Amino acid sequence: MKNLFCSLVILLVSGISFISCSNEIDEVQSNDLLLQTRSGDRRFVDDNLNSSQATTLLTKFLDRTDFFYFEDVVGFDPTAYIQYGEITVNYKGTSIKFRGISVGVSGKKGKYGVYASSPATSADMYSLNKEYPDLHGEVIYETNEGTGMRAPVGVRYSYNTNASNGNNDCWIMVEWESVSDFERIIGY
Repeated sequence: MKNLFCSLVILLVSGISFISCSNEIDEVQSNDLLLQTRSGDRRFVDDNLNSSQATTLLTKFLDRTDFFYFEDVVGFDPTAYIQYGEITVNYKGTSIKFRGISVGVSGKKGKYGVYASSPATSADMYSLNKEYPDLHGEVIYETNEGTGMRAPVGVRYSYNTNASNGNNDCWIMVEWESVSDFERIIGY
């Protein structure tokens, strides 16, 4: 009887330990999966620049600077990403409204930089703008939930970086109302 009681206690303790460990394993696995996506990891969607840094950075694109290192402009060499949301930049008497800037750092060897003299124009970067063939970027649309109609809200432009893997994850998003001024300033 004593052996049966001891066996039951050992079985009960083992069962509780197994259930406890398997729950912890499931939690770790789900968190690991979450961290593999940019949208699930707050590090990749929160702004990591202040407005002064973002203004200085966006001005480099408006100046059509041939090449610059991010560290020389924002004060640090990015290791994962650069992100900033909506901002208005006053450039030589013109207000340009930006929806944001987003830079994903990959293939980095040495200091990370961008070629800012003009956006990349390869056909595989942008969808065909049949509705707006005179624009040089990718039109950003939003859908009105009430009507189901989509409307242009901005244009995004890709810029080449010095990434060793050819990855061009430097995107400037311009508000629709500022697109013509932006394209005029950058020489389109």
